[in-house]
Formats: sequence, structure tokens, C-alpha cells
Amino acid sequence: RNKAHLAVRHRQHAADAAIIALCHKGDIVVTEDAGLALLALAKEAYPIASDGWRYSTPGNDSTY
Repeated sequence: RNKAHLAVRHRQHAADAAIIALCHKGDIVVTEDAGLALLALAKEAYPIASDGWRYSTPGNDSTY
């Protein structure tokens, strides 16, 4: 498995932008941030919360 550490500038949303730039279709994104989850969904990734709850697009009630 690839393990990476990424340092970003101390700016608002810099980490989110870096994560989304590296995100690809089918990736799993663990986040508590609903905004980041929506960006991941737009890239056809699978955002989940740390407790296993799966984010979905508005109007879609699918969860694990």
C-alpha cells in the first residue's frame, strides 16, 4: 500500500483542496467534513465518516 504524508500551507481549505486534487474515482475518503465529502462524491469517490457512516448525494438516503 502507498502511504503518503502531505504538508499544505496554513490557509483555509488548503488541506481539502490537496485531498481532492489527489482523489480519484473509487477512492475512499475518511472525513467529518460534509463539504469535503460532497467534493469527493463529485469525483465518484466514497466519503465515509470515522464511525463508518457513508455520505451520499442530497436526496439519496443510502448509508452503511
